Amino acid sequence: MLIGLAEILSPLVSSRVYPLQLPQKPMLPAITYQQVSAVRVRNLRGRAGKVRLWVTINCWADTQLAAHNLADSVKALLDTTDTERVLDNEFDLFEFDAGVSGIYRVVQDYIIATAE
Repeated sequence: MLIGLAEILSPLVSSRVYPLQLPQKPMLPAITYQQVSAVRVRNLRGRAGKVRLWVTINCWADTQLAAHNLADSVKALLDTTDTERVLDNEFDLFEFDAGVSGIYRVVQDYIIATAE
């Protein structure tokens, strides 16, 4: 269902867009994404040919400001596509790396309505 998402987002991070998780020792900034669920839309005749996706996009960077700037760029870029979507949730996380340093992450949950 997420075919094309990496291609849409790759101009923001020089193709450092990954499904599910970052590689070991990633070059930042980077983006990860995952499909959390896919709910098929039904009507009285059965399947309506549409699906609502819950997609999580993670924006990773060395600083909190850079992670937020990347998240803002993701929102702006997705606003230019023809897909119907809603930013449902957004929050910050900090990932420790060996307990000494770490990387910042902004998590965005989108609900995307698209044809199946």
